Amino acid sequence: MHPIYPYAGRDPFYTCRYERNKYGGKQCQGFCGVELDLAVTELFLRAFSRSHLAVALQTLKEQEVQVGQHEDIWAKRIKRAKAVAAKAERRYKVAADNKGNVLVAAQLAEEWEAKKLAVGRLERERDDELAIMPRVIDEETRKAILALAHDLPAIWHSPTTTVVERKELLRFAIQEIALQRAGSVLHVELRWLTGTSHKFEVFLPGTKFSPEADEKDSQILEMVRSLRGNHTHRQIAERLNQAGYSNKRGGSFTKEIVMKIVKRFVHTQH
Repeated sequence: MHPIYPYAGRDPFYTCRYERNKYGGKQCQGFCGVELDLAVTELFLRAFSRSHLAVALQTLKEQEVQVGQHEDIWAKRIKRAKAVAAKAERRYKVAADNKGNVLVAAQLAEEWEAKKLAVGRLERERDDELAIMPRVIDEETRKAILALAHDLPAIWHSPTTTVVERKELLRFAIQEIALQRAGSVLHVELRWLTGTSHKFEVFLPGTKFSPEADEKDSQILEMVRSLRGNHTHRQIAERLNQAGYSNKRGGSFTKEIVMKIVKRFVHTQH
């Protein structure tokens, strides 16, 4: 999901642009991210309290030992594979020097190439496995993180801290956030860099908890599309209100809301 901030840096709006950016298709979905951001912020600041940080860093230290053990295992496997490849190389070169064993030399050359490829596969598998394991943090960084626990809430809530800077702070602790939308409910899995995760649900702002919510949104969009060719934004708002529709906060539609709908959803879906 890609965040945008259409209201002077406030009230984030998350959109999925994969189909549009990669294939020129439509924007598949979007939602107001106020409640999601508040929930993530609460978890982040709670996790960065000094007591929670001490436990998390100890857990990470234990995981770093496991990472080191994995690195040793991979190093031994790759060392053995390289030794086998070196032996195959020597056998090939002996046969190649003997001009009377052309067929044998060709077969040994194939075996040598296969052993080299096996080494390359092992190295790629090692890199892939280690890439998803917790990162190693040195002692100086640990002390800096613990010191940050005293200042982080003030830094976060400071009016001089920008949205971009807050997102950068989140990246120091969060590996990724997986989202799955089911109508008005957003199922969230927050995955920390320590390897642990936290699952929770968020109700999207201004929506009612009912399976008809998405269908009503589609009906509103379709009505806006059909009317905007020969109606003003004010007239479209009046028609939506007359039809019994309400906006995401439960109030009436206005020309400003219709303008935002057209800008966000109608123009981007041509």
